[in-house]
Amino acid sequence: MISDMGLNNNEYEKMMKLDIKKRWEFIQAQNTKYSQLPSPQCIIKYITMDDYQNFNANSIEYLHSILKDCFVTWIAEFVSKFKGHTILINKIQQYEAQDNFKNLHENEKDINLFKCLLQCINDIQNIDSCQHELINDKTLMYSILNALFIQNDDIFILALKDLLPYTLFAENVDKIIK
Repeated sequence: MISDMGLNNNEYEKMMKLDIKKRWEFIQAQNTKYSQLPSPQCIIKYITMDDYQNFNANSIEYLHSILKDCFVTWIAEFVSKFKGHTILINKIQQYEAQDNFKNLHENEKDINLFKCLLQCINDIQNIDSCQHELINDKTLMYSILNALFIQNDDIFILALKDLLPYTLFAENVDKIIK
């Protein structure tokens, strides 16, 4: 159960230094927090219902808040079972296909949504099993590379973070160079 919390080394060490009673309270608090989250399926249904009317910066920012703090199994289910990452990838590619990258910096609403999309991709990449799902998508890397040309510093930094896993896999180096 502790490994499913996705704690980084510092958080894990801090928790392990707690006495057994405090550690149990911490685990119970995490379980309570986790039990109050909507399921991955519920989030996907909400975002996609009524022809994606709820697909906006607020809903994707909420998804980001879940992805960055929830249990690993929630994220794995979101990606592996419900293919939630494909919704995010499709929206990124929709911006690219409509050639909206050039003028994205002119629309604050689109910039905020795009930032949230890249943050969610980064959250998913932080989970080993999910990282492979994203890397196996042959088009995402190119879309993120193209996003580097959007005239926004935050997007540039997020795109670089999202590209990092591609550089760590030897088989992808040749793809990036071409």
